[in-house]
Amino acid sequence: MNKDTGKGKLKVVLIHSLLWLLYVVSEYIANLPHFRPNESFTFIGSTLISLPLLIIPTYFIVFFAVPRYLKRDRFALFVLIILITGALVLAGRMKWLELINYLNYDYIGSVPVSKVLKNTIRDYSVIALAICIYIISDWRKKENENKRLMEAKAKSDIELLKRQL
Repeated sequence: MNKDTGKGKLKVVLIHSLLWLLYVVSEYIANLPHFRPNESFTFIGSTLISLPLLIIPTYFIVFFAVPRYLKRDRFALFVLIILITGALVLAGRMKWLELINYLNYDYIGSVPVSKVLKNTIRDYSVIALAICIYIISDWRKKENENKRLMEAKAKSDIELLKRQL
């Protein structure tokens, strides 16, 4: 493996980790007024344990659905995947909260869909942000490649003109 490639991959992992840490911190700050005494550490633990319910759909959509459907003008399939993923996230969040309620409060029962739906919509804002970051990053790579190709073409055109003279 190339040393630069390893550093590049490490940089990407660190950036992704930092963004997910930022998400956890923002969740903590947003929910701070709702904590009961000594509940903040339980909340952080619960957020960290439930983080895969957001990470997996985010990376699935960004690295699978966007390149295969959105970038290939298969918009209807992209929207269908978004809706199916959203339904799975909603169901996963509901089951997760039922488990948390049971483990923390010995409460057995379903969680109101309306409460979980607002969290799922908020989760989708994180997914939408990740899609935007991916698309902007991809656009920048293509712009840089186009610029490099145009410079190379101009250089070869100049070399050709010099040889003709």
